Amino acid sequence: MSSIVHLNLSYNKINQLSIDTFYGLPDLMYLDLSNNQISVLLDSVLSSLPILRYLDLSSNQITVLPDSVFSSLTVLNIFLNENFLSVLLMLPASVEWLDISYNNFATLPAGTFTNSSNLSILSIIGNKMEVKQHMFEGLDNLTVLLTDTPFMCCVKPKSVADDKCLNNRITFDFCLFENSVCKSEGDVISSCKNLIGSDLLRVFLWIIGFCSLIGNFTVMFYRLLIDRDNITTSYSIFVLNLSMSDLLMGIYLMIIGSFDIHYRDVYAWNDQDWRSSIVCTIAGILSNISSEMSTFLILMVTIDRVIVIVFPMSRLYQRNISGNQAWIIALFLWLVAITVAVIPVVSMQFYFKGKYQSGVCLALPLTRDEQPGSGYSFAVFVCLNSFIFVIIAIGQLCMFNSLVTSGGSRVASSQTGRDLTVARTLFLVVATDFCCWFPIGVIGVMSKSGHEIPNDVYAWVMVFVLPVNAAINPFLYTASAIWRKRQRVR
Repeated sequence: MSSIVHLNLSYNKINQLSIDTFYGLPDLMYLDLSNNQISVLLDSVLSSLPILRYLDLSSNQITVLPDSVFSSLTVLNIFLNENFLSVLLMLPASVEWLDISYNNFATLPAGTFTNSSNLSILSIIGNKMEVKQHMFEGLDNLTVLLTDTPFMCCVKPKSVADDKCLNNRITFDFCLFENSVCKSEGDVISSCKNLIGSDLLRVFLWIIGFCSLIGNFTVMFYRLLIDRDNITTSYSIFVLNLSMSDLLMGIYLMIIGSFDIHYRDVYAWNDQDWRSSIVCTIAGILSNISSEMSTFLILMVTIDRVIVIVFPMSRLYQRNISGNQAWIIALFLWLVAITVAVIPVVSMQFYFKGKYQSGVCLALPLTRDEQPGSGYSFAVFVCLNSFIFVIIAIGQLCMFNSLVTSGGSRVASSQTGRDLTVARTLFLVVATDFCCWFPIGVIGVMSKSGHEIPNDVYAWVMVFVLPVNAAINPFLYTASAIWRKRQRVR
């Protein structure tokens, strides 16, 4: 059959090719061996095909390619996608189209494409690849790069236009042949150069982080040293623990800000290392502990105030939370918050894939794409927190109703007046926390329903909206208390 030009052997059960399988086919130009069970290629199995132009070995079980398997070919298109390759050997200089998507490539070392100046289309989608600065060196005529790795387009050859660095959401044919802009998306917060891509976000990150650190250190100093006579009350104990949890958010922001400076102008090729690093893991744990602990403590403060204000004359008031009980409850809540934050790192690595899906080391479920661990994050950040805030809202309504129905009769004693003042302050704390968590809950539900959230919204929620209450809380529940105390002295 020496005149065969086109040979399609796809979708069979071929598991091996002998050395002389293609002997006597000098005119063969198109060979399709896709969707078979080939695991090994012999070194000279293709040597008798001098004018082969199209070779499709996709969807097989190939793990290693012999060093000289392509050496005698002038092939133009090679498809090796959906195999188990981890190393790419030297390609024929004639290759114009190469597809190595959905393999096991972790990196493409500099020099891989030194012999591939004619390559014009390259697909590396579906590989967990590290972004390296000179990985595409030698691809001077590349026009299309298919990749779903964040920041890979940051190191694309200059010959690849921005609208021809594509991802896997939109079909390749549509992007290639239609007059449309199809661009692989990077991280929603980071840019090619910086961990925090927006200068405005970077400024707010430092402001919020600094205010959170200073404000909560001040609260702890005031509660432990100046106002220590009241540290035995349940309210003061919960507020002290709330300042400790908010302090963790300030530490988290300082870590992110510091590494933004560390990776300035070189972030793209350090993204994978950063998101899988121990520092990023610790930062994410601190952020999660702070967020959940703050929510738990606001719930406990609400319950404590409901007992005092709504049931002032009942037996429940006589059994309100004591100082020792408050410390035990706070310790238990710390254990719960730490467990919730550490579970993904210690016991669910298979689920979270060992790294965070954003450069700021948060796992908020606010994107439409199903990311590793998004189900767990949705259950904690959206479902659990929403349930807690419903209970808090009920408590606030009960206190408000009690104050309205009782009129002015409650101000008979100075203690009752202080309780009402604390209730008003608590309302402000709850309101600010609700304004921070409500958008997260809404966006999380919208994302889960398939709605696309703009990248700018996602970035502002993660860097500004989520941590801002950690900076505001100290001024609401302690700065106001200090001011009122001075007013009473005067």
